[in-house]
Amino acid sequence: MRPEGRKVWWIALAWLLPWVGHAEFEVFKRDVDVLTSTVVRATSAIERVPSRGFLPVKISIHNGYPNPLEWTVTFRSQPQYGNGGIRFLSTHRVRTPALSDTEHAFVVPLATKLDRSVESELQISVRSGRLSAQGNLPGMLNTDWKSVAFSKGLTGLNNLDQLTKVVESRGWLPAGGQPMAAVFHPGELPADWRVLSGFDVVLLSRKEWEALEPAARETFAGWVRLGGHLHLFGTEETPFEKSGMGRIHHWSWDGLKIPPERVVASLETAPSLIRNLREGYLGNPLQKVFGEKDFNPWVVFLILLAFVIVVGPVNLKVWAGPGRRHLLFVTTPLISLSASLILLVIILLGDGFGGIGRRVGFILLRSQPEERVAHLVQEQITRTGVLLGRGFAVAEQAWFMPVIMGKSRWTHFDDPYAIEANFQQMDGQLGGDWFRSRSEQLQVIRAALPTRSRIEEIEPGKDGQAPRLFNSLGYGLVSFHYRDRAGVCWRSAGPVASGQPIVLKPVDSKENAAAWKSAQALFSAGWEEKIATLVMVNHQFLAEVEVPGAQLLPSLRSIRWERDRLMVSGEPVNRTAAAP
Repeated sequence: MRPEGRKVWWIALAWLLPWVGHAEFEVFKRDVDVLTSTVVRATSAIERVPSRGFLPVKISIHNGYPNPLEWTVTFRSQPQYGNGGIRFLSTHRVRTPALSDTEHAFVVPLATKLDRSVESELQISVRSGRLSAQGNLPGMLNTDWKSVAFSKGLTGLNNLDQLTKVVESRGWLPAGGQPMAAVFHPGELPADWRVLSGFDVVLLSRKEWEALEPAARETFAGWVRLGGHLHLFGTEETPFEKSGMGRIHHWSWDGLKIPPERVVASLETAPSLIRNLREGYLGNPLQKVFGEKDFNPWVVFLILLAFVIVVGPVNLKVWAGPGRRHLLFVTTPLISLSASLILLVIILLGDGFGGIGRRVGFILLRSQPEERVAHLVQEQITRTGVLLGRGFAVAEQAWFMPVIMGKSRWTHFDDPYAIEANFQQMDGQLGGDWFRSRSEQLQVIRAALPTRSRIEEIEPGKDGQAPRLFNSLGYGLVSFHYRDRAGVCWRSAGPVASGQPIVLKPVDSKENAAAWKSAQALFSAGWEEKIATLVMVNHQFLAEVEVPGAQLLPSLRSIRWERDRLMVSGEPVNRTAAAP
């Protein structure tokens, strides 16, 4: 072999070796410049794109140039066919040093697909000047079936095919189509709850679970606490266990065949988030309380009538009469411009700039030393006037979702088959059609935020004595209810200031249940059901925040929020264990 040939071989081998053993699914690999051996490769730990949520994507670049390169990485989440629907564009910039191998990890936001038409796809583009690499990752079918993730370790003996056949036989999926789940590599997922947000159910072997890093296991646990269903296949089968608002199912498995009928029957009990986004907000309490905006057509009619009279008879007889018809070239544009300005002034007087909105939120607090996370669910409705800007900053761990709301002449989101919306994300900013001028929109936001807020347990209740609790949340409370370890119910004697002991008095279980019922009634049907799973849990508190605006996630700055409500729930933690 010639020396030149050996050099090319060793360069290729050095490029391939870092990828040997990687378990991700390859989306594409492109030789963007043969002369310098510059190569771009895209991979994902998940085989197919779910119909909402986020997708982990890695872009690996071998820069064979003797100088650094700037790259633009673009992700387009959209329907495979047609021009309508919901689309999400996100853009990033990366830099590769000269003669280097770099890997760039992204958690890509996906368009929330609310209809049941063609599946979506993710288009990936990586460009640097004339260098370009593109590829597509296909999406999952969007039906009323659950969004399921199926780990690679369970795929032996055609397990996924057998499950798919049972799902098809029950009418959830068309025969001969896609598998009923997307295959994924658990060990390649980043420790970010958002990569699981596109799934209702995750199926995982116990061996894969135990091989995960502690941070990755906590990612799964946090996803479960917000309503996810996790199925673990190991040596023992036990009844499902509740964890927050979700469930963990333990299956006995010999490492070979999964019982398809029993597993599918269990999967059918899981909630469907996409169905909830499509149907669960039609009777949303926020929209009912918000009411409808009146529209007075007589104002527009009178302006148009006056315009017709002025631009016609008055214009022809008074300003541009016989012998002065040439003035029509001046008077007609001036009249039209004046009418337009009058309409604009009336719109501004009626709608104003910015908008108004209402928000409700529920925080499931985890204050244990190894976790310390606030899982937030926030629903909000807005009515906008004239918007001068539509971009806004968003917390890194937040997920904004559009939902189908009740019929209204002011919304673009009341028919899943007629929606056309373009969302954007760039440099930590969301933009596009999240907020439109002179419209109404209803959104749900989920987030996992680091926190040191907690309710401290100084001393458990015993011998009929009230537990001694302390408010270390960092904000005041309007009310506080608590079911202790023995199932005895208590409530605060009044509002509870931050940094103060919580004075408790006993109440019966009916009053405690009524407080939870009142909190549930603030939310849409899907979250109302999930919150209901916490009602009878011992060692669980429920409180309403005194000044909720500071704890809820902001969005468009020109929105004026009115009468926010925020509920917080969790377990009191031992004061010694809770200490930083």
